[in-house]
Amino acid sequence: MTSGTGDRASQVPRSSSELFTESLGLSPKQRNVLDVLHEFPQGAKISELAESLDSHVNTVRSHLDELIAKDAVQVMPAPARGRGRPSYVFHVRSPKTETVAEEYVSLIGVLTNMLVDQDSLDEKSYARALEIGRQWAQTMNDKVPAEQAAENEDPSALALESLFSRLRDLGFDPAPPAGDIESAEGTDLELHACPLTVRGSRPHPFICAVHEGYLDYQAEGHVEPHLRLNLQPLSRPGVCSIKVRTHPDAPTN
Repeated sequence: MTSGTGDRASQVPRSSSELFTESLGLSPKQRNVLDVLHEFPQGAKISELAESLDSHVNTVRSHLDELIAKDAVQVMPAPARGRGRPSYVFHVRSPKTETVAEEYVSLIGVLTNMLVDQDSLDEKSYARALEIGRQWAQTMNDKVPAEQAAENEDPSALALESLFSRLRDLGFDPAPPAGDIESAEGTDLELHACPLTVRGSRPHPFICAVHEGYLDYQAEGHVEPHLRLNLQPLSRPGVCSIKVRTHPDAPTN
């Protein structure tokens, strides 16, 4: 009898992220059919979809077959009503990314408020949040190979570009810094969105400290040793910022 890691992995549900529309490689027409099908919470028959799409039934059936093959749609028999050929109802399997994000952000908020019940952090909670952020960054960076600067490329510029890309992918909507990164005063990298804010609610300070820990790990020689990063939550209304400075003792190529 064997009980390796592969056996255990086969016993758990697949990741929902594999069903996200962005992960399925859909064509514009397939995405259009899927978007319309989302408007039928109880599922839809081909004839209903064809009417909504103003398209021929055979065309819609072809797109549905492709979506079924991509695991984006499932088909079930409709409740039988008298004699005749059974009809089928098509249901979306692919979740709405924005709905998943909002609900799990809400869950994170509930968990945070249960663990830290005050609006301001004490020293122990702050240290815990920083460590969570560092471990989160380590987990993410283990999945992403580090970029190497070319022979004539500025390591600081490459590090800033890499940081900008990571923050964009995480949903912070960063704005490129204006000015020279080599300046003694540094420069601000503005963040115009927060992935842990829902409908204008302000994240708990614990969450901001987690993000601070994430940036600390990036700049502690693990990922972006050429930079020093200082998070400034709500530096102005609706915007957080990161003070970016070069690290004079960073290793060179």
